[in-house]
Amino acid sequence: MSVFVLAGEAIIPFTNMYGRWDISTIQRVSVDVILFLGLVDSIALLCLFPNGRFVPAWTRVMAIIWAISAFIAVFTPNWPLSLSTMPAATRVAVVI
Repeated sequence: MSVFVLAGEAIIPFTNMYGRWDISTIQRVSVDVILFLGLVDSIALLCLFPNGRFVPAWTRVMAIIWAISAFIAVFTPNWPLSLSTMPAATRVAVVI
């Protein structure tokens, strides 16, 4: 679990890294979609393994909250509620 959390925290800054490069809109959207799917799939894998059901039931709510926060972090990185604009200690508290 901790490996996935650390990997998720490492991926979020990548959304801002390519902002200074001159890339097309299609490339930017493609990278954003891949990052979003990677963040959401890592948590979904942990919640749905091994039988494909959310056990315990509250993990479904946590997965949805994680997907919403990942969407905000990836597609709107400069928004004040985005994880990428929060201090590191706040991001860790939100993830935990």
